[in-house]
Parts: sequence; C-alpha cells; structure tokens
Amino acid sequence: MVEERAKEHHWPEDLARRYVGELLRYRLGKEEMAAAAKFLQEAARLGLVADRAIEWVDWRGVLAKGAAPSRA
Repeated sequence: MVEERAKEHHWPEDLARRYVGELLRYRLGKEEMAAAAKFLQEAARLGLVADRAIEWVDWRGVLAKGAAPSRA
C-alpha cells in the first residue's frame, strides 16, 4: 500500500514508509478498541485469523522514557 500511494502522491517511498510506520499516530478509545476486537472476532469466525484476544501496548510510559518502540 505504501509503495502504491507514495508514487501516486509523488512522495519518496522511504518517507512514506516512515510516515506510516513511525510518525502517524492514532488515539484509540473504548469504542475503537471494541470495534477492533469485534473485527478480529468476525475474521476468526471466518477462519481468516487465529482466534485470540488483542494485546494492546501502552507506549506512553515507554516513549516518556525516551525509548523508541521496537519494530519486532
């Protein structure tokens, strides 16, 4: 997706990849988290993904200490 859209918008691919992977941030509230869980439950019911709970990570403490999130 990044490769396609970068070309479409005349962005260097490395910049687009960094923007999407490192710089773009979203705030997730209870409703968004519930929707993500429901989406994965339905995908699991259809056999598209393993049936397991989402493991949410709270990066606030990590980022406050100056560490960057790992790319594992």
